Amino acid sequence: YACSVNVLIGKNFQNLGKIDSISKYANLCIKSCPKYAQGYSLMKEYYQLTYQFDKALVYAHKSLKLDEESKDDVQISGSLCDI
Repeated sequence: YACSVNVLIGKNFQNLGKIDSISKYANLCIKSCPKYAQGYSLMKEYYQLTYQFDKALVYAHKSLKLDEESKDDVQISGSLCDI
């Protein structure tokens, strides 16, 4: 829950054009929920906005990897229910 709130606040600051605040809330999210893909996605957007595309790519990969892992977990729990 705390992570999704931090992501929402970060996105809000993104809309306001307050770039430094985006990284603050992305870091809070990553620190409190390191397995939550959205925090890394928000950090990717921060680095895109600061034109640091090499770092943006690193966070994009991390976000995609975690997103895929959570999809796998859902599929596993879904398939166990089918047995």
